[in-house]
Amino acid sequence: MSIETDWQLIRNRFHTYGNPISVAKMERALDLLVLPRGARVLDVGCGKGELLIRLVERFGAAAVGIDPSTVLSMARANAAARIPDADVTWHSAKRDDVPLEPGSFDLTACIGSLHAFGELDDALTALVALTRPGGYVLVADGVRLQTPPPEYLAAIGADDTELPRDNAQNIAAGRAHGLRALWTALSSRDEWDEFEWLYMYAMERHAEEHGLTPEQEEQLVATREFQDAQQRWGRDTMGFGLYLFQVPAG
Repeated sequence: MSIETDWQLIRNRFHTYGNPISVAKMERALDLLVLPRGARVLDVGCGKGELLIRLVERFGAAAVGIDPSTVLSMARANAAARIPDADVTWHSAKRDDVPLEPGSFDLTACIGSLHAFGELDDALTALVALTRPGGYVLVADGVRLQTPPPEYLAAIGADDTELPRDNAQNIAAGRAHGLRALWTALSSRDEWDEFEWLYMYAMERHAEEHGLTPEQEEQLVATREFQDAQQRWGRDTMGFGLYLFQVPAG
């Protein structure tokens, strides 16, 4: 197992969802779904599988989760403990390596893993094609809150064109793909802090409990530096948005 892959497991240790949206807001999104019993649902970049597990618990859904990282082992363990008899298929693979039938899902989701497709527009194109008429597309992406300070861009090694769009532009992107925009939620500063600091806490705890190789020490130092940039500039610059869209019924 590579150092990078090890960190994926370590960093997700204390998160429920691997994104800065609170559990309460995720639950609200699920409250708004009108899904048939046994609906087919897909999550690309499913991580620890929390979204799919909750969809199974609520709707008796038949679920498909795709994630190439070793975090998928957590999804399998969580599912075995909570929904042992459910119809769930986990694919430890990249999205392009999993054959999926167009128009076969009642809900498709990609929460903070749009890089699996490219960018938001690429993800929407692919997810719409996989979703039946009347079904839902649930996506989440970064949200630009202000023009990024040069110091922030330098600290994260990016330029302005690489940062996400603002909230209105993300909603407009869904509508441009023929989707109905039903609901959205933005992360608060507290949610961002919870998300980032739980990463930091998990890594510091691991260092305390197990010690670090030189390569891991480098990653820990880099994470501390990123956290410093986040506290100085990132909290005012970047947000995170959850978007519930619907494919028109016809």
